[in-house]
Amino acid sequence: MTSLFSRNWYRVEQLKPRLKPQVEISQQLLRGEQKYALRDPISGTIQLFSLQAYTVIGLMDGERDLNQIWLLAGDILKDELPTQEDVVSLMASLYQTDMLYLDVPVNAADLFERSDQKQSKKALQKVYSPLSVQIPLFDPTRLLDKIYPWIDRCVGWPLKWIYVLVVGYGLIVTAQNFDALTSNAADRVLAADNLFLLWILYPLIKIVHELGHAYTVRRYGGQVHEVGVMFLVFFPMPYVNASESAAFSDKSQRMMVAAAGLVVELMIAAIAVILWAMAADGLVKSILYNVAFMAGVSTLLFNGNPLLKFDAYYVLADYLEIPSLAKRGVTYWGYLFKKYIFRFREIEDPSVDAREGYWLFFYNLFSFMYRLFISISIVMFIGSKYFIVGVVLGIWTLVSSWVIPFVKTVSLPFRDSKFVMQGKKPSLVVGLLAVLLWALLFQMPLPRSVTSSGVAWVLDHERLYANESGFVHSLSLPSDRQVVNGQLLVSLTNQELLDRAAVVDAQLLEAKSRLRSVYQDRTKSSLAAAELQRFQDERDDISEALAALDIRSNSDGRLVISQADTLQDRFVQRGEVIGYVIPPLRPLRIRVVVAELDAEQVITGAESINVKPASDRALSWSATLAAVVPTVSKEIPNAALTTTGGGDIVADPASDKKLLAMENYVSLELDASVPNTQYIFERFYVRFSLPPEPIAYRLIRQVRQVFIEQFEV
Repeated sequence: MTSLFSRNWYRVEQLKPRLKPQVEISQQLLRGEQKYALRDPISGTIQLFSLQAYTVIGLMDGERDLNQIWLLAGDILKDELPTQEDVVSLMASLYQTDMLYLDVPVNAADLFERSDQKQSKKALQKVYSPLSVQIPLFDPTRLLDKIYPWIDRCVGWPLKWIYVLVVGYGLIVTAQNFDALTSNAADRVLAADNLFLLWILYPLIKIVHELGHAYTVRRYGGQVHEVGVMFLVFFPMPYVNASESAAFSDKSQRMMVAAAGLVVELMIAAIAVILWAMAADGLVKSILYNVAFMAGVSTLLFNGNPLLKFDAYYVLADYLEIPSLAKRGVTYWGYLFKKYIFRFREIEDPSVDAREGYWLFFYNLFSFMYRLFISISIVMFIGSKYFIVGVVLGIWTLVSSWVIPFVKTVSLPFRDSKFVMQGKKPSLVVGLLAVLLWALLFQMPLPRSVTSSGVAWVLDHERLYANESGFVHSLSLPSDRQVVNGQLLVSLTNQELLDRAAVVDAQLLEAKSRLRSVYQDRTKSSLAAAELQRFQDERDDISEALAALDIRSNSDGRLVISQADTLQDRFVQRGEVIGYVIPPLRPLRIRVVVAELDAEQVITGAESINVKPASDRALSWSATLAAVVPTVSKEIPNAALTTTGGGDIVADPASDKKLLAMENYVSLELDASVPNTQYIFERFYVRFSLPPEPIAYRLIRQVRQVFIEQFEV
């Protein structure tokens, strides 16, 4: 049980604190519990306190000393009396934000340190974070006083209906033109001649965005005293300090202030995309595209995403009635580590109830994952166009956003006095965790595999071709589909060849008669003999073509003909494949396509290969690598491997003639340990089992592969 008393109490018990007269107090109801917001209008600082803390603050009149205040609070709060340590922390918090008159003696100065390093920390933050560097500029109060009445006259229900219609129509236009809007986005947005437009347009968009925040604050009775510039990925954008809204009693008003910028920016994006769709090619269309892109992407990825501490984050925090959601999430994770990893005996749960605990846990987890994703995406997006800038930004982001916070987190147990008070040795636990993490990442081999899709393949000599064009005259297909080499299967008829044969036969008779009539004239006889030979050669070619109208089996095996029922009387083109004769003992041949990045591992390191037919995944056979097609290509062997055929490969919609994929593949041929009796061009799932490997080496290889693929270096 936590003690009510503090060993430092003697240093502060004679102090007589009093709130400064400019401090404003407002009430807020958060999840049924009364809270009190204290705001300093000079500095703009706002702090939220519970009823217990506010009771203690209310007793600070400058006449009572701190010991009397604590005793009186005990008479009022009874069992809910805060500890002396809590009172000291409350005093320090108020003193550091300049809300309290307090003559601090020398022996207590360290308990109420004003944090003179605050300004230097802000300056360092500008260096540490490449995504959010803020520079205050001026107080916009007079400007808002002038434009507020004009904006207020325009706001009403008609404007709200117009807003819904415009944004709705903008979404429809965006869906209709999605490919045109997103194709080659990096090249279009980051083109050298387009960057100048971005630098001009982006601040203008954000001015209107921030004006929405400022207007909403004024609408609900608040003030805005700071306008500045924030550099977001090197792009300047204005901002307003709307923190005064945190003191509003009604949470819906706080949510509206936070959402106002999103509402305005969605309208800007909708209008821009509608006009873009109607505009002719040129500068105006380019400007509209940039406006639509920036407003839309900013809303979707940044301001509109609650996982980053922008507008939507404050909307979510107010909706959940969990102030400082992100900060408290970090505190909650610290609590979990102290309780379950460091095994603290006495530690207070920072969450009010189980529901809040779930939110604090999962918000911090998903926020971390999204910040990692967005940081990498920004680096890749910029690096795909400007490699050096992307690398510099990547190193900067890695150090500032991940390395430095990680070092601070690891060193925290060594700087926290609670570890000493609990009798814990953080070096032992941190060291053990480091060893376990190192073993898990770099030493523990984990199973790994590559999965892909393949199709049952037929060798070239097993295909039945039509050697000549013609109509199917008769079929001689055995009922058991078993055939022998040379067996007649299909007979074609070609009337054009027959007619040509009749003509040539007549020409042959005529040539023979002519030769007999001139046999005594050597010169004419020689010419007639040459003509006869020409007609005879032509007749031989026609006879060969007529013989080729009979399609015969080219080997012993099982006959496979697709759509045999519709083959009768159908016209067959020369060279068309009409079926296959599969040898009875040949293993099942499967043509597999493997992504180029995985091909080397699969070819050189596969320990075993397993195949399963898509029609019956309960079946499974082992396979061996039979051949490697020595080319890297986007050509897909069969449509069954594409997403439209049930496979996983995305086909390039821009390809008209050939079946092409969106990325490069390497084709392999496998021999499965089962006779090929029925699987012709059926899709298969293929699993290549690779040697076990620690997860760290996989991550390094994948990062390297992505780096090579994206930057082509």
